[in-house]
Amino acid sequence: PFLFQHLCPTIPEKLYGVCVRQGSHSRRQLRKEAEEKKYREYESLIDEIISICHIDEKESLDRLQVWKIRRRYQLARKYKDRWGMLINLWKIRRYRKRVGGSLR
Repeated sequence: PFLFQHLCPTIPEKLYGVCVRQGSHSRRQLRKEAEEKKYREYESLIDEIISICHIDEKESLDRLQVWKIRRRYQLARKYKDRWGMLINLWKIRRYRKRVGGSLR
């Protein structure tokens, strides 16, 4: 999870657990459209968390943007969408040039 690296010092107990079941709705194969929607919704959640956490440092925002673009690239690659792959590779290169190096 995004916030797992930044644990809250005022809440000592774990707030949730995870159980993975075979055939779970979160584990089943999705069609391309459904998977793209899932990615968009997850990116929207990340944007909301960025806002809640008041992340406004340019380097951090760029790093998160590249993370999202890489996920989109991987999705395009999975579905052999050459145009999507090309666009996302171009976007990654653009961000790298902006910050003068690699963003990982």
